Amino acid sequence: MDAIRSHHLILMICDCRVEYEGRASSKLMWGRRIVLMKGDGSVVIHRPVGVEAVNWQPPPTVIHISSEDGYLKIVVVRRRPKEVLRIYIRSIDMLYTGKVRDSGEFYMYFDEEDLKKAILAHPELIEENFRIIRDEMEVEGGRVDLVGEDENGMKTLVELKKVGNMEAARQLLRYVSPIRRDGGKVRGILVAEKFNSGVKKFLKINGLEWREVRRHQVLSIIRKSRKLRRFMEGFKVE
Repeated sequence: MDAIRSHHLILMICDCRVEYEGRASSKLMWGRRIVLMKGDGSVVIHRPVGVEAVNWQPPPTVIHISSEDGYLKIVVVRRRPKEVLRIYIRSIDMLYTGKVRDSGEFYMYFDEEDLKKAILAHPELIEENFRIIRDEMEVEGGRVDLVGEDENGMKTLVELKKVGNMEAARQLLRYVSPIRRDGGKVRGILVAEKFNSGVKKFLKINGLEWREVRRHQVLSIIRKSRKLRRFMEGFKVE
């Protein structure tokens, strides 16, 4: 309890079973696992393999430690929303407690696939009332990343790049030119986090458009989608 009161990191490799009640419910039967209790009150339980936690409880929490039927019992309570994680431990192979300090900055980057996932989830990143019709499509001149419609129903080809360079701009022009040549109406939009010098001017001259998507927008959507996936995994009964 002193380690918990002092907000120390507690790391255990132990034989345990776990019960969870809250938004869903689950039971994890006996097995050797890694139990990590962090100084902010978060608790994470990992199996010996895999990168995803099998159970977890985010802060803020209240942690109670007691004994029950000869087992060490750890109850981790989260009040809003109401969630209870119970860990029953019958043996401990390794135990570490101590202060762990980390003040290093974390920089996260995204790739074009992350950008696509973000836009598929939130087409309004391109513009209000924008609708995605196809995820990748063969067109004359290549394969465009996204095909959509604006609020007026006009077909729109969308090319996604981490950096909007001249090659990407010319690529988009190759996609829209055959459609326009045949008398079709189409918009072309190049989406990127940043654009090299001269690219926006080239796009404007050729009747094309651009959208700048900020890193924090993409990463926020990706994080939320990961949290949703973990939430849904919580409905699996072990």
